[in-house]
Parts: sequence; structure tokens; C-alpha cells
Amino acid sequence: MLRSAVEERIPLQIKNIFGVLTPRFCAGFCKDLNKFYAPIGPTICGWKENQRFLSFQAHSDVVTILEEHPKDKSIIISASYTGEIKLWKYNDDINLPFECIQSVKLKNSEHTMCGFWSMDGTKFIICSEGLIGTVALFEYSNNSLQLLDQIEGHFQMSCILKYENDYFIFSVEQVKQKKDLGVDISLYKLNNNNKLEKHQFFNLNDSGPLCTVIQRNVTDDLVAVSFQDRSIRLYQLFKNKSNEIELKEYCNFNAIGKGTIFVMKFNNNNDLYLHNCEKKTIDKYSFNNLENDNNRIAKLEKQFTIDNSGITLYYFEWIKEESLLWTYLDSEFNIVEYPTLTSSNLNLENNSEDNKTICLNKGKKINSNRYHDLTCCGIDFSPDGEFLVTGDFTGQIMLWKITKDNNNEEVEHDKLLSHEPILTSFVPASVRAICCKWHPHSFEVKEDEINSGNTNLKLKTRLLSVYIGSLDKNVHCWNINLDTMETITEPFGNIKFSLTSDITCLSWCNGKNPKLLACGSSNGMVCIMEDDVESSLMRIRLAIVAHQPNFLNKDLRFGSISKFSEIWSICFSPDNRFIATCSEDQTTRIFDFMGNQIHCLTGHTTAVTAVQWMFIKDVGEIIATCADDCSVMVWKLNSQFIDEEHHYHHYHQLHDTLQTIETYRDDHHLIKHSYNRWGLYALFKTNEYGLDWHTLTYMSIERKGTRIAASTQNGYLFVWDLKTKKLLQYGKEHLSSIEGMKWLTNKNCNMLATCGSDCTVNVYNMN
Repeated sequence: MLRSAVEERIPLQIKNIFGVLTPRFCAGFCKDLNKFYAPIGPTICGWKENQRFLSFQAHSDVVTILEEHPKDKSIIISASYTGEIKLWKYNDDINLPFECIQSVKLKNSEHTMCGFWSMDGTKFIICSEGLIGTVALFEYSNNSLQLLDQIEGHFQMSCILKYENDYFIFSVEQVKQKKDLGVDISLYKLNNNNKLEKHQFFNLNDSGPLCTVIQRNVTDDLVAVSFQDRSIRLYQLFKNKSNEIELKEYCNFNAIGKGTIFVMKFNNNNDLYLHNCEKKTIDKYSFNNLENDNNRIAKLEKQFTIDNSGITLYYFEWIKEESLLWTYLDSEFNIVEYPTLTSSNLNLENNSEDNKTICLNKGKKINSNRYHDLTCCGIDFSPDGEFLVTGDFTGQIMLWKITKDNNNEEVEHDKLLSHEPILTSFVPASVRAICCKWHPHSFEVKEDEINSGNTNLKLKTRLLSVYIGSLDKNVHCWNINLDTMETITEPFGNIKFSLTSDITCLSWCNGKNPKLLACGSSNGMVCIMEDDVESSLMRIRLAIVAHQPNFLNKDLRFGSISKFSEIWSICFSPDNRFIATCSEDQTTRIFDFMGNQIHCLTGHTTAVTAVQWMFIKDVGEIIATCADDCSVMVWKLNSQFIDEEHHYHHYHQLHDTLQTIETYRDDHHLIKHSYNRWGLYALFKTNEYGLDWHTLTYMSIERKGTRIAASTQNGYLFVWDLKTKKLLQYGKEHLSSIEGMKWLTNKNCNMLATCGSDCTVNVYNMN
């Protein structure tokens, strides 16, 4: 049975956000010639040239729609993935130009992805895609939206059309949600009772290709639909001989080039602009009448080069038609300028597909910002919480500034909570894990005092050591002087140690200046390495195969189990005497530093993806794990618990010889406790809230607090309270999988950071 969502849940509060834009074809608009607004995650951001001058949290989850009113340019509408709609009054004369004048929560709209104004500005539609998608039609008047009707269907995308005084909804619908996906086209008409009724229907195909984007023209009577194979169909409203309004095919053609079309734009002459990945151009098509035929033929008129090495164009907007262009291409956000074509600079190029000559207009980037390229993965804070380090699958590592410099807010390197990374470096393979600490030379003590465990260490200079686990089987180290913003040692050639397989996870032991680094790999091996300040390499303390392959497993769902058992997460016990590892083999195992397996926690039915071991005040010492089975399991030390069916659940003996040990708590008090057994303390499930299919990817516990957070493969973030065992917050925070999470708590801040395969980085204020 599905649980209802938290009724009045407190949204996660964005402190800062970094990375690429998240706009679709219906999320972004230009103001004048030099301002552009688009969403990043739950925020709306504004750029002037290439500088981000505005960023504020507009919604409680990812913004997917941001549209300017076609007539009254002071009215803006935005909507989030979960159907939260807001109407804004825009005033460019104030610091925050967006004033919310209406907020509406649309029911049954958990996958809101596109929306359109009617060109007369009186109607607005929102399409929520999926197996049970919805189309909602609103009436707009007097600075207010009123819902007219909402219909259900297998909607993929929809837009609004108008013919004379009648309004129509053009919808692309997916026939099935299994292996074979077909496409239907439906036309709904708004009747005299302000209800939508199906007016026309036809089937395009039964097995694909699927639609990738739709766009309509400025007169509301023509719509273009692109498909995965780059075929494009245009449809137009017309009156038949019976004086009835129908939809007819206007043109059908295959766009030249390669790559998925994610965005198209009409101009006032009904010419169509779209992206050509192969040529790295924006292609302009015009449509001419065939002789003695109502259908039209597409003609490639011009190509505009983008001056970019990227492949996929996610968004473009003409600031000034065929003269100035905003583009978001892969990881770059650019402004491209095109010269006015004359006989002296006219470039003609032969199109090999139809042997016709076309005009090529070469653009030049005048502003550019570059961010993470492919799947942002690996994340950690500097120990003081002022900086954040992230990596990605192309091997890039970026240093971001989170908080302002309290001593001097005018310093040049304080690009103040802006959108640009402070420093960038790289390693020769995909980044999988990142963990940071202060370099030993940062402290005002001698090396022997550091080794003695002195906790009253004082910083003399902020030298940050960033350890990077990558898929080249190496752990690299990037040393940075945060006071001068200079790289001391580049990570590419600074290898601290190597393993026989890909590095999957890293974790420092507990303490202000940790010396032990635990490392997990893709073949089930665990290493504990000791940092040696006098050597460029780390010393091995332990190297074992912690998770053996299960050769007896024949389950095809887990094809890797019989070959290897990847370790997805690793951590130290609070007293730094043990390590816990979790793996593809569905277990969590505890080892001492001699390599002895002390314990094995079972219960997850799929790969265990994260583990953390911590002492929680008023709860006790816990081990928490999350897995692909959509569950978070929390075990408590020295307790017996009974599940709902009154069975003892995951009751384990830890180790007969370990009766008592001393544990160093976060509040610096030594306590003695029994180490006899673990019992299941709490079980949290994320598949009880009506989400799509998903897995859990990462998890983090609030140090010196009582909260625990977990992330999903489809971009959701959940926060529970470990004392009350209740869900506190959840929301769609990334457009795709969350691939890194870190919770930092110290005397100055309480922050949670996430990064995702959508190449965005979110930092939340958790106070």
C-alpha cells in the first residue's frame, strides 16, 4: 500500500547550486539583448552575458517549466516536476525581479515536463508525462490562473493550438510502457463547457521511434514533432469541406545529420531551426508548396555553426535572430555571435545528401562558461565547509566556493557563491570517489604531535589534500593552497597508491587530521592505507578480498555476482578500530585491522550501495545501509528488535571475544558498551511514495544530529529522523541519478551536498 506524501513537508533549502542549466525547450527566456533566465534544479537563475547575477530557490523541487507571457512580458509562469505552479510578476528595477503572485499545487502531476502559453496569452497548459500522465488547461486573467480541466492519458508531450476562436490541445501519447513503445497523436478540443473532449486521433507507429520534442509556431496553428530517428512531422489546423476544424499533415521530412533533436524553434515566417550534431550547426529549414498539392516540402536554407566541441544541444534561444544566440551544449553555456552575411563573407557549402548548395554562417563565441561534462560523481567538503570538490566521468575535478569570505568580501578569488569553479584539474580516467582533509603541514604542530592524536590542532595555513579514486585503478592527490587559490600538486601524476581494479569508494578515518584511508574496489578488495607525510606514497596497513564472488548464484538479475563483488561503500567505526564494507553481494561486512571478518549483516535483497557507522545521541551506535531494493536499514548496537510479524529480524552475534570496548563519541566522552549483538532499529522504504522504479544510490548521516539522508537513481532525496523514525523531507532535486552525497556538520555550518548525472551540484542548508 502506498503511503501519502508528507502533507506540509518542509522543502529542502538550497544554499547554493553549481553546474549546467536544466532547461528543456519550455524552460527559459531572454530579456532584452543581454539577460537570460533559466532554471538550475529548484532555482531560477539569471545571466547577464556570461555572469550569473541572480539565483533564488523558486520551488521545492526541480523546475521544468519557465515561460514568459507572450503579450504581457511582466508575467512569468514556472512549474516544478511535481506539479507546483507559480505565477510571477517581473520587475527589472529591483534586486529580486521575481515576485510570486500566485501558487498552485496541481494534483496527479508527478512528472510535469512541458508547458505552453496560447499566443493570445489567455490559456496555459501543463503536460505531465508517463503511464498515467495528465494535461491541465488553465485560464489566465487579471494576474491569476484558474484550472479549467484536467485529463489523463499516456501523454509524452502536449502543446496548445488555436484556430479562429477555438482552442485545441495537441498531444503525443505513448501507446505502451513495455518493450514496444508506439506513438499516437490526439487532438482535444475545448468545448463550450470549458471541458476537453477528444476531437481527432490517429496512430503513427506501434514500435517507435518515439517523440523527442514538440514545438508550435507563433500563430498557434502549426506544430512540429521530432522523433528519435531525426524524422520530423509538421501538422496544421484547417477547415475541411464540411467547415469542421481538423488536423492535417503539413510536411514530413528527415533532418540531415545525426544525433537526437532536443529543441526546435519557429520564427515568424514559420521557418524551423534545429540542431545538427554531426555538423555542430543550427540548421534552418523553410517549407515550400508542391505544385498542385497542399503538402509542403522542407528545404535546408542555412546552417549556423555553434563554435563548440560538444555534441548534444539541450537548449538554444535567439537573442537577436540569426545574429546573437544563447546555447547550452553538453557542459558549456555560450553566447555565439554571427556576422551579417555579405558577398565578401558568404560561405557556400555542398550538402552531400541532396547535392544542393546551402549557406553556412560561421559563429564566434563571445562568452562561455564550462562545467562538468558527463555524470558528476564524487563529492566532499573542505573540513571548514567553505569549499566543495566534485568530479565527473570525464576525469574533471572542480573546486567550488560555497560561503562568502567574512574577512574580505571583495577578494578576487571569491567569485562569491557564483556559478564558476574556482579551480579545475583532471585525472586520466572517470572519477568515482573524492574525500578531502587538511594536509599535515597545515597545522602549527610538529609531526610527532600530529601522530600522538592531539585534537587541539590549530591551522596555520589552509592546505587542502583532495584524494581522488578513479577508474584507472589509482588514487590521485590534488594539493591546493586555499589561502592563495593555487595548485601545489596536480593530481594527474601525483598517485598515492594503485590497486588491481577500479577504485569505487574512499573514506578517511575519524578525527581532525586523519591518517588512515580505506579504499574499496570493483573486484571486492579492501585496502587500508596510512598517510606518510615524509613519503609521496601511502603505506599499506591492510589488503584483503572482503567480498568473494558467489559462484553458486545463477540469478540472471545479478550477472556480476558470480564473477566479482564490487564494493560500493566503506567506512570506519567511531573508534577507528574496525571498517564496514557493503557490496554487490547484498551484504555488509565488518572487519578488524588484521583482516578478520567480525560480522556480516544481511537482509537487503539487491546490491548494498552505501554504509555509514556512527554514534547518534539519544539513539546509540548505529550502522546504516541503503540498497537497490529501495530500503534503508538501520542496525543498533546491543539491542533486540521485533518486526511487524513478531519475528526476530537480523539478530546477530558480533564476536564472542569482544565483550566491551571503549568508543570515542562525538561529544568527546568515553563510554563503555557491550559489543555483543546488532538488531534492526529502523527500516525506511522509498517505494512507498508512488515514485517510478528506482534504486538507492547514496546515503549520509548528520553528525552530532539525528537525521539520515538517502538519494535515488531518479533524482529524489529523502531525509528521515532517526529518533522519531519519521520522514521529514523529500523531493525531486536532480533531473537524473544522484551520484554523490556528503553531509558536513561543524560549529559553523550544517550542510548537505549532492551531485548528479545531470551535472549539477546542490548544496543545502540543513540548520
